[in-house]
Amino acid sequence: TSATTGITTRTKQSSYYEGSYTANGRIAYLAFNSIIYEITGEINGFHVANNTYNSSGFANNTYFPGYNGEWIAVDLGVSIILKQVRFFPRGGRDPGLFRIYGTNDVSQFNGPSYNNWTVIYEQTVRLTLSANYTSGQPTIVNINNNNPYQIYALVVNQLSSDGGLLLNFLEWELYGKEVTLTTPPILPIQYSGG
Repeated sequence: TSATTGITTRTKQSSYYEGSYTANGRIAYLAFNSIIYEITGEINGFHVANNTYNSSGFANNTYFPGYNGEWIAVDLGVSIILKQVRFFPRGGRDPGLFRIYGTNDVSQFNGPSYNNWTVIYEQTVRLTLSANYTSGQPTIVNINNNNPYQIYALVVNQLSSDGGLLLNFLEWELYGKEVTLTTPPILPIQYSGG
């Protein structure tokens, strides 16, 4: 926990990752694992299919009710009060307009078709490649949220620049204050897909 911000950071102890698209071995956990790129030069990050966004950078698909966009969700394994997110860019195909959703209903969670999501943040002013993203540096977004959630989802409605046609960023980091539950949650059995 930082003495100046009160924000607790956790290492990658998440129990579950899911995203709207995986291709060429680009599974969802890579959105939380770009440090490998810095060490080995191996390109990681979150990557969706080509042509999932139009030439103006808007999403073509709807997974979450009432909001277009490709998505990724993470079960942190503990509840946190999310206070900040950081995006490490890959150059113009990064989140521009987006929502962040949260839920604690881990026993019923089944991805975007699940109906008990709470919108905890909406980026309504487009983050752009020229104004908000710098190669190798995180773009920091502060979140005004006071409720703890265990599962968080990011849904990107528009990219940071026109013409990108797909969502692709190196890393999504979540920062917040961990909340200790008085009774442990009942977790579903989950199997790894490989």
